Amino acid sequence: KRKRSKSREHGQETNALQQPEENQQQGPTLYPPDRERRDGRPHRTRRPVERLAMAMSTEILESTEKSVPGELFCLEAIYPHATADEWDDDRNILKAYKPVADPDTMYHHQAMKEPDRAHFVAAMVKEVNDQMENGNFTIVKRSDVPPGTSLLPAVWQMRRKRDIKTRQINKYKARLNVDGSRMKAGVHYDQVYAPMAKWHSIRLLLVLSACFGWHTAQIDYVLAFPQAPVEKELYMKIPVGFTMDDGKPEEYALKMHRNVYGQPQASRVWNKYLHRKLTKIGFHQSKVDGCVYWRGTVMYVLYTDDSILAGP
Repeated sequence: KRKRSKSREHGQETNALQQPEENQQQGPTLYPPDRERRDGRPHRTRRPVERLAMAMSTEILESTEKSVPGELFCLEAIYPHATADEWDDDRNILKAYKPVADPDTMYHHQAMKEPDRAHFVAAMVKEVNDQMENGNFTIVKRSDVPPGTSLLPAVWQMRRKRDIKTRQINKYKARLNVDGSRMKAGVHYDQVYAPMAKWHSIRLLLVLSACFGWHTAQIDYVLAFPQAPVEKELYMKIPVGFTMDDGKPEEYALKMHRNVYGQPQASRVWNKYLHRKLTKIGFHQSKVDGCVYWRGTVMYVLYTDDSILAGP
């Protein structure tokens, strides 16, 4: 007689004699029994939320005196049986920290609570003056805005820039962005994809430059995105911290003329704009990598708003 065994986990009868030995599973499984296999390998059910909660619980319950504040995983949690000498060994470079916010990067409401808020206010004034002088915006009355047009909020990004060596503050930066999270596909933009140079193209260019002794130059465009005109007609609210001469900023809006930072399609608009400029001065686009251009003996590689020029 054939013996039948009942699976305690699934409550289904299985015939042990009808299954090959290599297909018989020993012990519990980590995947549903009805999950289809691909290439003969079981697929594990992903539970990122549960696993993150377990990791955070480990941090709270198993923290020690040597734990770093805000640390998610430490060496003592990964290697609980290690000796004290191993923690002081400089060769042990396995360190992973929880991502924390940069204290020098903040929003407007956060910067206005800082003791050096006056420097941020001065940076905001400079940013607005520069934007208006470059023709990025035009002040219009809301009554002149086409009916049904949504006014996009303005977002301030504040930052203290420090010297790499001394860590002393050398500049206060305030960038005026548009709130791209309020923009809707098909209304404010159509496509957002923008190509970037492939890494093997960059490596190949550097290898050729090293082998043949070519000259190379790295180019970083200043305020790259706002150099391109907007793709569609967009309007933005008066940014926080500024008012009008009549004291009624709610009656005015900013008409955008340039590709301001914060838009989902900003990278694509900038890429198309630079492509037109490069082809206009005689550069040819590669058929293999759309971010590689050449003109004569000069090669040009574009990576968002960074570029490399190389040639004899």
